[in-house]
Amino acid sequence: MKRRLLFIILFLSSLSSYSQTTYTIEVTDPSYSDTITVQVGDILDFINMDISAPFYVLDYGNGVPGYTPAGSTITTGSSIYTLTVNLFDTDFDVEISSASTSAGVMLHVIVDHTASVVNDLSDVTFSAYPNPTTDFLNISGGNIESIKIFDVNGRLVLAEGLNSRVDVSTLDEGMYLLVINNYQRIKFKKSK
Repeated sequence: MKRRLLFIILFLSSLSSYSQTTYTIEVTDPSYSDTITVQVGDILDFINMDISAPFYVLDYGNGVPGYTPAGSTITTGSSIYTLTVNLFDTDFDVEISSASTSAGVMLHVIVDHTASVVNDLSDVTFSAYPNPTTDFLNISGGNIESIKIFDVNGRLVLAEGLNSRVDVSTLDEGMYLLVINNYQRIKFKKSK
């Protein structure tokens, strides 16, 4: 029942188009605070530019799914900490604090699920087979420009372009959402 409900939610949530914009946040001021509005699929990259101390990611606010647990270190200039906004995200806060001071960077992230509208699907039909599949998923119908596959957590796990045959053999067993040309959605199952 939970799995069926999850797929209904996933399908209904997928009715907005997926963009993928990368926002780079360079942490240079240990007391910086800001708000940013993002869409599903957008990426937030945090880079520590403060040479005084490494920063630690301490808090994701309301438990945003799919992110590394608290305590991840962003060392000076040597690493990028990446968050990808997924289908189930709601507005959340990211707090990055220095180990040596009580100051911290606070970024409030607003997830805009309504920024894009689905294209007219009345004359476009795609199909995917075999379903379930173990290795390849064949896609037929219409002009295929791009293919994206999302897991049940809304994370992008595979992206291809101009291909009617997709190798899914490396994916774990489970349910996935296939998105064709950023609007046609097909649920499929990967089996062993």
